[in-house]
Amino acid sequence: MEFEAFLEQLKGKRLLIVEDDEIQLSHYSKTAQSLLSCESASCYEEAVAKVKGEVFDFLITDIHLTSLPNDNAEGLQLISLVRSFSDTTVVIGMSTDESIDSSSMHHFVPKPLMTSKDFERALYSGYRGKHV
Repeated sequence: MEFEAFLEQLKGKRLLIVEDDEIQLSHYSKTAQSLLSCESASCYEEAVAKVKGEVFDFLITDIHLTSLPNDNAEGLQLISLVRSFSDTTVVIGMSTDESIDSSSMHHFVPKPLMTSKDFERALYSGYRGKHV
């Protein structure tokens, strides 16, 4: 699917953004809402509750969530969980640590995502990574 056609189809899609930094989460949510329907979660537990109760077309999650003690990669656990019960959700990981093993994701993006163009590119690359 071409980029412009993909952008047209986003309006009817749903995204869950998971980010433990409240300022970044607020910015990401506001930016993404201009493109598609957007939900947010600030921790692993909140994200798990949402993905178990709702269907999302896209998941963008920070890899290094910090709510579980001694675990700095809850985002990878979330990705694994989502992929175990949804083969339709496009999964995108994000982090400032670009050495992350991204094999469980459809796409990886370095943080921060600042503009709607950054989100467009991330969503499209994730979609292409899933549908290649």
